[in-house]
Amino acid sequence: MGSPESTTMFHYPGPDFGATGGGTGGTGSGNLFIENPAALSALPGNNMSGSSMQRSGGPQRWQGPPASAEGYMLVVSMADTLAIELELSEDYSEELQTFIKATMFKTLQKLEAIEGKQENTERVVKKLDSERVREWRPSAEQIKDLRFEAKELILQTRRKNFCELGKDVIDHFRSKKDDPVFSDAFSSPAREAQLVSAAGPICSGVRNNLRTTIRDSLYKKKKTDLITFTKKLTEKYLRAGTTTLITESSPYVLKSALLRRFALDFPDKIKEKAAADDSNGKRPRGDHSDSPGADNSRGNSAAPSENTVTAGSRKRQLEETSTETDDHFWLAVDKWLDGLSDKHGGWDWNTPRWRSYFQEIITKEREEVAAFPISTAQKNSAVPNATPANALTPTAGASTSSSRGSRKALTNLWAAMETGFSSSPM
Repeated sequence: MGSPESTTMFHYPGPDFGATGGGTGGTGSGNLFIENPAALSALPGNNMSGSSMQRSGGPQRWQGPPASAEGYMLVVSMADTLAIELELSEDYSEELQTFIKATMFKTLQKLEAIEGKQENTERVVKKLDSERVREWRPSAEQIKDLRFEAKELILQTRRKNFCELGKDVIDHFRSKKDDPVFSDAFSSPAREAQLVSAAGPICSGVRNNLRTTIRDSLYKKKKTDLITFTKKLTEKYLRAGTTTLITESSPYVLKSALLRRFALDFPDKIKEKAAADDSNGKRPRGDHSDSPGADNSRGNSAAPSENTVTAGSRKRQLEETSTETDDHFWLAVDKWLDGLSDKHGGWDWNTPRWRSYFQEIITKEREEVAAFPISTAQKNSAVPNATPANALTPTAGASTSSSRGSRKALTNLWAAMETGFSSSPM
């Protein structure tokens, strides 16, 4: 180590804190912070004669400028207390105060430099955040979920506002915006607008798919009966495990009967071709209506591009015109269903008016389209000797004027017992 006059090396105190006395010229080991306090005192501005420190019988607190912060003065006071506890000499106590002063002023100088950079950093962060929001696009997973939900909502048994499908899909996910998949989509109005823009063509494609499915089931060379149509529809539109037993009284069958009735009564609406038919001669049909070009989604697994989801883009405007006919069809359906609701006193299908109406349109379905699949009970009743007529003995006084009528009644009763919808009067 060099001479005491040329070094200002800092060191941590050892086990021995050193002597209590000292002078300005010694290298005494009692200083906790510097080897040579005289060297620090010799620096410009640290001369004791020019300092505001006042010598007295004990360690003195440095009298800082009047504008000194309260926190700074608290640290200086703590230094005085430390010097007293360690029994430092006056010179060492002054050096301790000088060291604290230099350290804190250097820190303040660095903070001032950082403050200017911090303002620039905040501006950059805000700019990047705005860019991030503007460039956000719905993910492939979000696009899939939008399509799944649109399919389920359009098949709601009591739905009568098909033109509001897009709004209902967005409302559904908005109510579950805490879901990790969609939490970012509702973090700002700009992102929500992008999600709404993506949901529009998806819902239009789902509606168009349902329209073409109804049309093909009724107006192709081989027609599809109501029960089979409903089974295929629920398997295609509902998620796995949600399909219930499909019978004539199933709400899904009644819903299908209503939509098919409109298509049968207004064939010009269901058969009308859209503008897209004239552009390429083909139109996505059946299961392919969810493929690229049908709902602007570029398929189930593809992430949406800027052209497909950005509101006002030329591609979307062109494809929206191709769904204009589809919108007209569902607008007519909505008005027709509203008329039925007014005619039958509301939308409660359990009323006598509605039950009578459903019985009427289901009967027409059998006559105009195709007979329903033969149930197990009907098959049993059609097989010779399958009806256990002898198993039921008429009670005394029962009418037996027509053996043919009795056999028919017993057959119906047996069929009812087989299917479990009614019980024997015995």
